[in-house]
Formats: sequence, structure tokens, C-alpha cells
Amino acid sequence: MGTEYKKGQVVDDNKVKELFEARSSMKGINTVMSSAEDTETIRQNQYRDYITKKSLLKYLTVNKTDELFDFGCGVGRIVQSVAGKVKSIYAVDVSAGMIAKAKNANRYSNVEFDVASSDSDFGENRFTKIYTCWVLQHVSDNEIGSYLDKFYTALKPGGRMVILEQVRLNQSRQSEYMIQRMEDDYKKLFGKSGFNFIESHKVFRVPSYAMDIWKKYKLPKMFLPMLRFVERCTVMRKPEYVEYVSSVMVFVRE
Repeated sequence: MGTEYKKGQVVDDNKVKELFEARSSMKGINTVMSSAEDTETIRQNQYRDYITKKSLLKYLTVNKTDELFDFGCGVGRIVQSVAGKVKSIYAVDVSAGMIAKAKNANRYSNVEFDVASSDSDFGENRFTKIYTCWVLQHVSDNEIGSYLDKFYTALKPGGRMVILEQVRLNQSRQSEYMIQRMEDDYKKLFGKSGFNFIESHKVFRVPSYAMDIWKKYKLPKMFLPMLRFVERCTVMRKPEYVEYVSSVMVFVRE
């Protein structure tokens, strides 16, 4: 079963841009994760930040010769974790406010930030790897094909694209701000742009057993690696109770 739409529930790219522009005034990673600024949400975002970074970078497999493209960089939370391990990073976001914050927090000279739009040209054979985290779910089906074509062109032959997105197990769901597609939807979309699918891994579920432990026992950050192990072991436990999962998917340009 592929993407199913309900009347009046189609992602509005302009409203998505407005939403994240407004959220750029918030503090820290709350801008790009759960947007409330209460103590409980901030703590939950610490877990989400750790899980998404570790999961994405595991399959990105960076090295010192890599020229990366971070699409939808937000405030640069992943950029700052990977910039010291690669040759260069070009990081873009549709929100000028997010880019301003990312530039202000940047600690590396090999990073270039830019405001992007659907009209942006990302060049040809420019990058060895491209990555996104919880970004394509905010791009409508009307726009995503154009972006994927540009990503394919911007990648060097043999380059890989690694995405981490919220996906549904049975039926896609969307609002005017987000569409939680299925893995097969992404495989089809990337295939239309010429990418070859390599692998996928479910890395974070909602609701999450590990998140419940993190919240209940107020564990210090030193326990996050253990909770990541718990997440891996339980991500598909009782799938009938899973609302959605975050899945890492790897594609390559031959």
C-alpha cells in the first residue's frame, strides 16, 4: 500500500517554511524537535537528539575526504557533530532564522551555510555524501521529486544519500506540515530519480520503551548508549502498538 491522501490534508510547503521560521526563535534543539520548552520536553529532546545523531552517522560512515551536503540543517546540530571528521560540509535550510543560528553556533571553518529554496541549484558531481534528518517528511510530493533529482545530480558517481525519516508501517499519514510516508514510498520516489536502494534500519519507535525508561528514572546522559541498545532490541516489539518509527534509509548514485 502506498501513500494515501485525505481531502484537505496535503503538505503545504509555504506553511512548513513559515512554521520553522517561527520556531527558529526558540532555544537550542527545541527548534527542530518537539517545540515545547518545558523541562520534560527538553529532556525528551536530549534522547531524540542522541538517537538520531548516532543512527544517522552510523550509516553515513564519514571519512576525512568526504564532501558532505546537509539538507535541512536547522540550527546545525548534526553539522557540529560531523564537521571535524570530514573535508567540508555545505549545509542549507529553507529558514533564514535557522541558518542565522547555525552560523552563530558554528565552530568549524570547513562549513558553508546557505538558505535554500525549491529553485536552488546544488551543482553537479559536487558531494560524496548527502544526508537529511526528519526533513523530507516536511516536503510535499509536489516538491520532493524536484529535490531528489537535484540531489542525484549533485552527488558524485558512487556517492550515497542517507536519510532518517518518520515512517508508518501500514498507511501513510499527513497534515499540512508533515507526511509520514512508508519506506516503500521513499524507495519509489528515490528510484524515479535514479537512486539505487541499499538498506534500511528502524532505529526509534513511538511509543518507545527506552524513552519511557529515560523519562521515568531521570537517568544521566552516561546511560544513553545503554538506552540506544534497548531501543534497537525493542523497536519492533509488539508492532501493533507502534504509532510510527524513525527509519534510516541508504541510497546510492551508481
